[in-house]
Amino acid sequence: MYKLVTASYDNEPDQYLIVDDNYEIHEKTLYFSNWLRSKGYALNIQSGYLRDLTIYLNYIDERDINLEEVTPLHITGYVSFLRGLAVTAPKAEKKDKILKFKGVDENDQRTTREGTTINRMLASVSSFYKCLEVCEMTEKSPFVMLDGVRPNGIYKAFLSYTKNRVNTAKSYHKVKDKYINRSIERLFSDEIETFYQGLVGLRNQLIFDILYGTGMRIGELQSLYVSDYTIGWRGEFGLIHLVDRDETDPSRMLKTGPRDIPVTNELLFKIEEYITEVRPYIEGVDYLFVAESGITKGKALSRSSIEKLFKTCSEKTDIRCHPHLLRHTHCTELKEAGFDLLHIGTRVGHKSMYTTQKYSHPSLVSQAETYMRFEKNREKGRINEC
Repeated sequence: MYKLVTASYDNEPDQYLIVDDNYEIHEKTLYFSNWLRSKGYALNIQSGYLRDLTIYLNYIDERDINLEEVTPLHITGYVSFLRGLAVTAPKAEKKDKILKFKGVDENDQRTTREGTTINRMLASVSSFYKCLEVCEMTEKSPFVMLDGVRPNGIYKAFLSYTKNRVNTAKSYHKVKDKYINRSIERLFSDEIETFYQGLVGLRNQLIFDILYGTGMRIGELQSLYVSDYTIGWRGEFGLIHLVDRDETDPSRMLKTGPRDIPVTNELLFKIEEYITEVRPYIEGVDYLFVAESGITKGKALSRSSIEKLFKTCSEKTDIRCHPHLLRHTHCTELKEAGFDLLHIGTRVGHKSMYTTQKYSHPSLVSQAETYMRFEKNREKGRINEC
């Protein structure tokens, strides 16, 4: 049985590793883990790849299939397993920096996965085999790739008939998925207030304020220095600066480069209050958010610590909230307030406008409010005013 663990090194970012029951590292997955790190992926992205790979390795191990002997037929069987006898991903219990997985009985936990989830899991395993091919540790991947064409996405939004079609390779094992117009998950004002009141301490509330008030990513929040803001840039408004400092820690790298985010001076005054009255000082540590107690007091706050404080508050308030949900909430509220997609995408650092377009679809609540106005105006004979 394989499991995912985190390895901590002095003065280096943590690394995810796949080990067996005796905590011996799976040699070939170590190459894959190092390959993911070399590409600069954030830790959560690395863990996603390796978690999918762990499920696959346990699948073939339970069936006494050697990694070197996997064939396309075995991959087809794995797809059937994910579709029909899909076992929910083992939940991790973090203890002493080791992610220990609970035992999973596939006969007791049968469920179904959506096609998009299965395709993501297959893509993770396929990437693993590509890495082995590059490292000359396998002759050929068991994934069957077919020649095909796909449209050039440059003109995705209009004039679809003008799309250039380019040669590509597509996986034979890819699963078709029903199109579902999913609404963007977000928080509403009453949930925001309740969750905010459940946060303990100025630092934790300030983390919430910045994520909710700017829509920045958790890695961007971690990269902030104590000097990365300007008060009074335009009267009542100031700026938070995201600065590219060539971070070696992937979790603190800026995914889409540096940018300035306009915010209220009120938020910046709160940052000053935190720096002067709460933030522990250690010479040489310039990060804005640091640990407040324990052996890491005064050192840069880790991603896992931020996620933990959100998880703790979620359990306390019974409101599910994570850092990225505040990003979705910020973007959705901007769109509902009338901001155009270009301004939203620029503010939150979307690399492509196609990412921002998902906020152009009205939420169910927004549709309900619009329809309520329609009904009221219809009763008054003023339908055109809605």
